[in-house]
Amino acid sequence: MKKRLSRKMCKSVLLMAICSSSLIGSNDVYAANGEIMPDGSYGYLSNVGQNVYQQGSNESVSFGDGQTVSGWRNDKGATGPAVQIVDTSNFKIQAGNANDKVTFIGGGISGQSVINTQDNAKLEIAGGTIAINHVPVDVQKVLGTRTLIRAEYDSEMSFTNKETIASVEFENFKEDSSNVISLVSAEDNAKLTFYGKLTLNGTLRGNSKAMIMGMWSNGTAKTLAKDDVNINIHLNNNNVENFYGVYAQNQSNITFEKDLNMDLNAVSANTKMGAGLATNGVGSKIAIKGNLNLDSKGLVTTAILANNGGEVEVQGHANILSEGSYAAYAVARDGNIGKIIFDGDVSINTSNTSDKYWTNLALGVNGGKIDINQNGGKNVNIHGGLLLANNGMINMKLDNADSVFSGSITHMDNSSVSTLDLSNGAQWLVSKSHQNDIIDAKYVTKVTNLTLSSNATVDLTHDEGANSNISINNFSGNGGIFVLDTDLNSETNGDKIIIDNASNGATSFIQVKDISLVNGLEVTGHKNLLLAEDTSGNVTFMGKNLNNGGLWDVTPTIENGLNVKDGEGNVIGNANQWYLTKVEKSLNNDTQVLLDGSDSSYAMWRNTNDTLRKHLGDLHYRTNKKGVEGIWAHYTGGKFAGSGFDSSYNMYQLGYDKADNAKSTYGFALES
Repeated sequence: MKKRLSRKMCKSVLLMAICSSSLIGSNDVYAANGEIMPDGSYGYLSNVGQNVYQQGSNESVSFGDGQTVSGWRNDKGATGPAVQIVDTSNFKIQAGNANDKVTFIGGGISGQSVINTQDNAKLEIAGGTIAINHVPVDVQKVLGTRTLIRAEYDSEMSFTNKETIASVEFENFKEDSSNVISLVSAEDNAKLTFYGKLTLNGTLRGNSKAMIMGMWSNGTAKTLAKDDVNINIHLNNNNVENFYGVYAQNQSNITFEKDLNMDLNAVSANTKMGAGLATNGVGSKIAIKGNLNLDSKGLVTTAILANNGGEVEVQGHANILSEGSYAAYAVARDGNIGKIIFDGDVSINTSNTSDKYWTNLALGVNGGKIDINQNGGKNVNIHGGLLLANNGMINMKLDNADSVFSGSITHMDNSSVSTLDLSNGAQWLVSKSHQNDIIDAKYVTKVTNLTLSSNATVDLTHDEGANSNISINNFSGNGGIFVLDTDLNSETNGDKIIIDNASNGATSFIQVKDISLVNGLEVTGHKNLLLAEDTSGNVTFMGKNLNNGGLWDVTPTIENGLNVKDGEGNVIGNANQWYLTKVEKSLNNDTQVLLDGSDSSYAMWRNTNDTLRKHLGDLHYRTNKKGVEGIWAHYTGGKFAGSGFDSSYNMYQLGYDKADNAKSTYGFALES
């Protein structure tokens, strides 16, 4: 609701306000219904401090350090905006110098704001630190629509000051479905710009129904933050139905040129939708050019949401901790695809444990699209499951040894596409799949397109089961590695790779963690275990030794099905199958060095002892057994038998002896 005052309503009195082009006093009387009420009994009375109201003229006003600018108050105690600039005004407020602080208080009536611009007006607020606070609301009153900073109807508002801090705190207000709080909003083609740092603090307590947003942009409006932004919203309210940290909709845009830091905590039994960043509608976009640090706790259902053609892009490091259903969720509606793009380093739920991967998903798409590191060269660390449905798309590239995806990929239908490109030592630690609890007795994970090359690893031994299948529609790459749980002795139990199509000449290694290494039982006799099936027949699998940190290297023998025979010499496989036929254990390099080192130390000890024994023998056979003293020296050198290290040695000994009597000789020796 717009609140306008005409020029005829101005009346000169004492303290500061702005009406038309004149400075007027705090006792100016405004009519509730557009008429002047001389006694002021039903009007709006600016008698609580300094109020700025400007309509249709260019002006400026200054405030000093420690001053408070308050909204007008009516006879019932309700308070309006502290600053309201309307029509074609071009206005500037100087809020002290760089080290000063000025406070703005107001917005006590539904539909009102603390600072507001409308109808092509332009407002600049310069100076030091600006604190913007909403007046308290009586517990018996409906909140309605409450905003701290609001630019609307083609207006422009610029904060060129050093820092802006906007805070709101409500508790136990009256229940009503119209209760909507936004700390910052830009609407209806307005432009809102923050040049200095921005901090938004919102707190709701009690049981009253409400919706709260940190930043909201709507109707082709544009919001730009040129410095760091901090958003802290904490809810301890059982009826907050919708909750957004930053929300852009209906072709509006919100851009952060530097870092965005968000601390969101929602403790609400009835939260229907909670998101840290959210877009809705074609042309709506949130762009973060710096780093994103987003910590969402409680019932914040989604850390990042792109819906109905909306887009979220993070160009810097995205560091996301989410306790909700999804860390990132992209949705399509009526053919409009929601998109989430991560261009920089990505860290999602890196402290998460596998038991939470399916209550705390990393990525989800319901017709939407998520792109991660598509230009390459960034570190990607994601812990949590991926869920795809209704033509959704997830594209991830992990191309260095510091990148890890720990989780599984589940397709709820055959229309969605997951693409995973692993290279240069990157890892996919495959976890238990969601489908295990719903569809199949086996652990199944599926990826549409998998490229595996240059020592990148797909490890199926992290899923708490020894019969896990990975299903791959399209496979490509050379020199990648699959790590599988196996039980060769059983000839039935083991992880399995299933490939529908593969590029010509594709190759991959297979490493195994066979149960025989755990139970200590040697696999004997003629054994075969099917590990891979490639319908296209284009992939060649090879065994590769695995050093898993124990005493042994494990080298599997992997053979094509045409070469695999049963105990009677019959071929049991075909050209598209690959079997484990042998597991060979050998001392790994670390163990061999320890053993060789022990042998070397023992040999040196024996050699030293031999030298000492020889010298004691010389003393025993001396002819003069009393009063004799002297210095002696000895050298020995050589090389011990061994491999893998330099076993050459040189030893020098220098000593002194003195025979005290026929039975006792004293002395010392130095050795190098």
